[in-house]
Amino acid sequence: MGVYDTFVSPPDPEDGIEIAVQVKMTNDGDSMPTYKVGDKIPISIPECVIIGNEGYVVIKDGIVILVGGTIYDKWGGLFEPLDIIEERNVIAQALSNKNRVNEDGKKAQEVLRNTTDLESPSNDDIEEILDGTP
Repeated sequence: MGVYDTFVSPPDPEDGIEIAVQVKMTNDGDSMPTYKVGDKIPISIPECVIIGNEGYVVIKDGIVILVGGTIYDKWGGLFEPLDIIEERNVIAQALSNKNRVNEDGKKAQEVLRNTTDLESPSNDDIEEILDGTP
């Protein structure tokens, strides 16, 4: 699917778990480096927060200053990273479109099943079949 850089958080003091965020935008295509907090990344990147499926990375002056997984909105509600980035995921969009096309195809097949070669369904018949109402 592609080559990603990985940004790893320090181990959580309570459970020792690290968060590993995979990021494609910083990759030069030649390697799959792993960066930790304090590491300098070799490409020029603006001061930013990058949100990935697994969490977020904060970069300032080309240095990884924070890797984490918990994101809150301004009212204290918990965001899942996918809530933020999934609508921009072109693969998810393609799968959603595929599912929609499949559903439309099933509805079209249902229209055809409910007609004969000798007659064409009326617009009302087609609407009834597509809506699923008898």
